[in-house]
Amino acid sequence: MRYLFLIIVIIQSNNIFSQSENSIVYYINGKVLEEYATIGYRNNVIIRKKKSTSVLDYKWLKRVEIIDPVEKIKRIYEYVYMKNKKRPFLMELLYDGKKVQLYSRKAYMINQPNEPYSVSTSDMAHYGKKKNEQFVKEISLEGMSAIYGNRFKKKGADFFSDCPILVEKIKSKKIKNKNKIKAFEFYDKSCN
Repeated sequence: MRYLFLIIVIIQSNNIFSQSENSIVYYINGKVLEEYATIGYRNNVIIRKKKSTSVLDYKWLKRVEIIDPVEKIKRIYEYVYMKNKKRPFLMELLYDGKKVQLYSRKAYMINQPNEPYSVSTSDMAHYGKKKNEQFVKEISLEGMSAIYGNRFKKKGADFFSDCPILVEKIKSKKIKNKNKIKAFEFYDKSCN
């Protein structure tokens, strides 16, 4: 009986994590459609329809809003450009303020070799972007990338260099890497 229960739990958890979620997909041509979508592991988005599956990237899409069925929250992904890179990267939008945005670049891993759409993620780095600028800038490393330090104290202070009060808070560790969203909120409310 115990083994039967374990097998059922494994099958159900695989179905939960590999299925597509309700999403709002923003195409480059201006179309906005509700579709079933999931994030692929090659900087793309997988759109599932009843009889077909499409794999689309920055040439077709601008933004995807995915409703997470487990956490019941909306995750927003956008294609953003980094300086000296030809192609944009699909990053999760963590904070969208009046003046600045915070993005998370993810590392995507295939959960099962024979199921390419079963993907798990972990944070690699966080990037900031000011609304009047074209490119994102790395402000900290996360996860395994941060094994030798996250660099938020230096890179965060550099990113917010036009706001001396905030730079001082970052350098004196009143605002640390783990609560960097407070730095973005402070910048929106109190700087410039």
